[in-house]
Amino acid sequence: MINTRMSMATRLSDHVSRMFMNRSPVYNGVLARFASTSTATTSPTNPTPPPPTRGFQAHKSIYNRAPAKSGPPADGKQTVGYVLHGKFTNNNTMLTLTRRYVRVGKLAEKLTDQEKIIDQVRPMQEVLGTISSGQLGFRGSKKNSYEASFQTTSRMFKLMEEKGYLNERLEIVFRQFGEGREAFLNVLNGKEGTKIRPIIYRVTDASKIRFGGDRPPGRRRV
Repeated sequence: MINTRMSMATRLSDHVSRMFMNRSPVYNGVLARFASTSTATTSPTNPTPPPPTRGFQAHKSIYNRAPAKSGPPADGKQTVGYVLHGKFTNNNTMLTLTRRYVRVGKLAEKLTDQEKIIDQVRPMQEVLGTISSGQLGFRGSKKNSYEASFQTTSRMFKLMEEKGYLNERLEIVFRQFGEGREAFLNVLNGKEGTKIRPIIYRVTDASKIRFGGDRPPGRRRV
């Protein structure tokens, strides 16, 4: 029995050897060149293995790369966009940035079907920050100047970039027709608005149009 197994193993090894020897001449030539070049640069018979890598790299494996968990946010408010409200009066320029969010996770468990639909159609808004010309040091009649509105808009765009509010789409809402409106548009079309323009998906004019009604209040005198 043992001799039979040994003879079968011998025949199998001879068969494999003949398979490699009967390869095409091109294949044999490649093996010959590889053998001749490898003998000159071959390392010792038992080369010393490289030392194991320490730290995080020692445990890195393609099988351990689990996808990042993208669960609901801790506060249950998932941001779906931002809205920049600009109110340009004859006396001041006020910019307010809000975020649109939908309720998810535990915050959405007790919502009715109607409230869930409203969240998708008209998401709720939360104020993130407000800036006006007066906060930048402009006083009196200087608050409605072109320069004041220009600096106010530039400051708002810079804060949005610093706070990381450029990761979602943005809607701009205009109100009233003060001089700061033109300054806002010039900043948006200039180099200060380079990172703001790509994320804008809607521009809305929410100015109220007076049609009849009561007598308007008297003009403010400074």
